[in-house]
Amino acid sequence: MEYIYALVLALLEMTFISVALGLLHNLRKTLGLAPFYLALGMFFFFALIVGAADIRVSLFDRLDFQLMTTVFSLPFMAALLMIYITDGTVEAKRLIIGFLVLFGLFLYVGDVTQLQLSWRGFVKASGFAEGTLDMLLDESRRRIQAAAAGCAADVFLLPVLYSQLKKNRVRQHLAVFASLLVAQLADASLYLAVLYRHQPVPVDLVTGTLLIRSLFSCWVSILLSVYLSRIEDHNEPDIRAAFDIVWAFFGGSRRTRHLEKLLQEWQGRYRQLMQEAGEMILLLDSAGCILEANRAALKILGLTGGKASGRLIFEGAQSVSGDDLPRFPLSRDQKTPIRFEVIFASGRRVNGSLSLLQMQSGSFPVMIGRDVTEEARLAEEKERLSEQLAHSQRIESIGQLAGGVAHDFNNHLHAILGHVDVIRYLHPPEDPVVVQHLEKIAVIAEESGKLTSQLLGFARRGQYRRERLLLTDLIRKSFDLLTPKHRAEMNCHCLPPSRECRVCGDPIQLEQVLVNLLLNAYDGLKGRPDPEIIIRCGPAADAPLTPVPPDGIRTFDPADYCFFSVTDNGCGMSRDMISRIFEPFFTTKPVGQGTGMGLALVYGAVIHHHGWPQVESTPGKGSTFCIFLPVDTADIRDS
Repeated sequence: MEYIYALVLALLEMTFISVALGLLHNLRKTLGLAPFYLALGMFFFFALIVGAADIRVSLFDRLDFQLMTTVFSLPFMAALLMIYITDGTVEAKRLIIGFLVLFGLFLYVGDVTQLQLSWRGFVKASGFAEGTLDMLLDESRRRIQAAAAGCAADVFLLPVLYSQLKKNRVRQHLAVFASLLVAQLADASLYLAVLYRHQPVPVDLVTGTLLIRSLFSCWVSILLSVYLSRIEDHNEPDIRAAFDIVWAFFGGSRRTRHLEKLLQEWQGRYRQLMQEAGEMILLLDSAGCILEANRAALKILGLTGGKASGRLIFEGAQSVSGDDLPRFPLSRDQKTPIRFEVIFASGRRVNGSLSLLQMQSGSFPVMIGRDVTEEARLAEEKERLSEQLAHSQRIESIGQLAGGVAHDFNNHLHAILGHVDVIRYLHPPEDPVVVQHLEKIAVIAEESGKLTSQLLGFARRGQYRRERLLLTDLIRKSFDLLTPKHRAEMNCHCLPPSRECRVCGDPIQLEQVLVNLLLNAYDGLKGRPDPEIIIRCGPAADAPLTPVPPDGIRTFDPADYCFFSVTDNGCGMSRDMISRIFEPFFTTKPVGQGTGMGLALVYGAVIHHHGWPQVESTPGKGSTFCIFLPVDTADIRDS
C-alpha cells in the first residue's frame, strides 16, 4: 500500500501544479501574464533543485522514476503546449527562452561554485567531506545537463507534433495526449542516454521511467484538454506550419525584423484609418475617461487643436431619447453594443454605440459615433416646412371657399338693401315700429357687408389701392385709429428703426392689419401684471424673428424686405393654437367678443401685398407677430 500512496501522492502533486498554472493562465487578462510566468519560473527553479538532489520514487523495488523529470517537468511541458495553442508561437518562443535561461543560470551557479572552491582563500572540508562535495557538484551538474537535453528536445518537439497532428485533423485531446506522450518518451530516452553516457542504463530505471511517464502524460493530457475546451479565446492552430516554432526560434532575427516591419506598417495603417475616419472614434478607460481620440472626435467635442485625454466622455452631455446614458464601468458580460443618441456640451448631436474591446491587457470601452446634428436640423426643418405647407394649403382652400361664399352672400345683401329701399320708396310706412324694423334690417345688412368685405380680403379678392407708404407713418396713423380707451390703457412703446423703409400698398388694408394686431395684443394683456406692447419696424435684417419666407417666395434677400412687428408680454399661445389663428372664424375669445376674422384679414391682406406673417409665442410669456413686406422698388433704387 505504501507504493500506491507514493504514486497517488506524486500524481496529486503534479495535478496541483497543473491546475494552479491553468488558473493563473486563465486569469492572465485580469492579472496580466506576470503572475503566470513568475509562478512557472518558481516551480521550474524548484524542479531544478529537486533534480540536482536526485530525489526519486521507487515502486515495488523495481520501478524507479525521478520527481523532477516526471512530476515537475510534465506540467511545464503542458504549460508550454497551452501557451502555444492559446497565445501563439511568439509567446511559446519566449517561454522556451526562459527555460533555457534558467537551465543556464543553474549550471552557471554550479560551475562558479565549484570553481570558487579551488581558488586560494576559499576553505573547504578535507578528507571524506571534500570528496563528497566535489562528487555532489559533479553529479548535480550531470543530472541538470541530462534534464536540459531532455527538455530541449521537448520544447521543440511538442509544438511540431501537435501542429502536425492537428493538420491531419486529429481530435484535440488525442493530439495533446499523443504529442505529450511522444515528447516525454523522447525526453526520457535522451535524459537517460546523457545521464549514463559512460555506463549501461539500469533496466529497472528505464522501465519505471517510461511506464510512469506514459501514465502521467495521459493524466496531464486529460487536464489540459479539459482546460482548452473550457476557454473560448484560444487561437486556431490549424493555420500554423508544423515547424513554425523552429523557424521562430532559430530564424528569430530575420523573422523579428519582418514582424517589426509588419507591425510598424499596420500601426501606420491603423493611425491613418482612425485619424482620417469621418466618424468619431474614442478609446476609453473603465471609468469613461478618454484615452485616445481621432480628429473627428476632437471636432465633435469642440476640442480642435486641444487634447481630450483624461476628460470624461459624457461630461456636460444629455441624452436625446430621455433615457440615462451608459454608465461606467461597463459589465464584462456586455456582448452587444450599447446604442444611444447624445448631445455633447459642444452642441453636436451624435448617434453612437459603445462596446467592449477585448485586449490582452484587459477590456477597454470603445465608442464610435456619427454626427447627426445637421441631419436632425434638416429633419426638423423638413417637418416645419411640411407643417407650414399644409397650413398654407389649408388656408388657401379656406380662402377659396370663403371668397366664393362671401361673393355670393354679398350679392344677396345688396338685394336685401335694394328691397328695403323699394319698400321705403313705393310704400312709405307710417307705423314707427315698421320704420324701426326696416332701419334695423338695413343696419344688419351693412354690418354683414363689412364681414363679407373681410372675407373677400382674406380671400384676396377685395379692391386695393397702391400708394408709397413710410412704415413709421403707417404705425402712427394706425395707432390714431384706436379708441381713446385703448390708447389710454395700452402701455405701448414704438422703437425707432435703424433705417426708414417704404412699402407700396393699400394704406387702409395695412392700417387695418396693424390695428388688428394691436387689439389682439391688448386682449392678451388683460389681467397680466405690468402689461407692455412694443412696436418695431425697419429692414428685415433687424426683425425680432428670423425671416422664413413661404414656399411661394423662391428667392429671398433680406435687403429687399422690411418688417413691422407687435410684441406683448401677455398670456401667449400654444403650438396648436398658432397653427389655426389665421383661419376664418377661429377665435379663443368668449362668445360675442370676437368674430375670428381679425387675423384672417391680416393674413389675406399681407399675402396680397406679397409678404407673409410670422408668429412666435410662448404660453405665459407673450407673443410676437412679425409682418414682412417687400420694400418699395423706388426705395431700393434710392438706397
